[in-house]
Amino acid sequence: MLLAAPVALSALAVVVAKPQAAAVAGDGYQFPYYLLFFLGGFLAGARHEAVLDWARRQAWRLLAAAMALFACKVVLLTLALVEDTATGQALAAGGWTPAGLHPERAAIFCVTEALTAWAWCLAALGLSARYLARSGRMLPELTRAVFPVYVLHFPLTLAGLALAAQVPAPWPLEFALLLAFVYGASWLLWRLADRLGPARYLVGGRPRKTKT
Repeated sequence: MLLAAPVALSALAVVVAKPQAAAVAGDGYQFPYYLLFFLGGFLAGARHEAVLDWARRQAWRLLAAAMALFACKVVLLTLALVEDTATGQALAAGGWTPAGLHPERAAIFCVTEALTAWAWCLAALGLSARYLARSGRMLPELTRAVFPVYVLHFPLTLAGLALAAQVPAPWPLEFALLLAFVYGASWLLWRLADRLGPARYLVGGRPRKTKT
């Protein structure tokens, strides 16, 4: 398969780099990890018809695999946290070797982390190819919103978490409010930037296609 090499290299990158360097957002071990994801995205884009056709046919299997791998990841992390909180937290964030910690099943967790991410991505591609590959009034606008919302959601998530920390509430309510705030604000800021012309490029936007 076209993406077999990036998937395997992503797993190897996590196994090698995560013990040495913790990550917050795209730094530490995530830099080589995400770089290989971008490489995989480039390869998928170059052969997008073949990749989307395969993902469309395997969509439900990919979704089931993603859910199973995620459950495995949760179990492994829970076991590590129960055994020792500091070691479990290091397993989640990375950088346990410089800290002198030695999580059990670390290599399995690292491989599972990479495979889970790829399974979710491919499942999303497959389900999109199966159910969204049709014309519609909203689809072009949603397509244009994908990258701006991706760019905007992370700083808004940090801002939302900072605000939520000031007002204690049950976590399901906090989560629901955070979700509504992040994606509502991301959409509104993108629409505002889109109306300001060149400002749309600052958030990764692109102009609406004009019919000729």
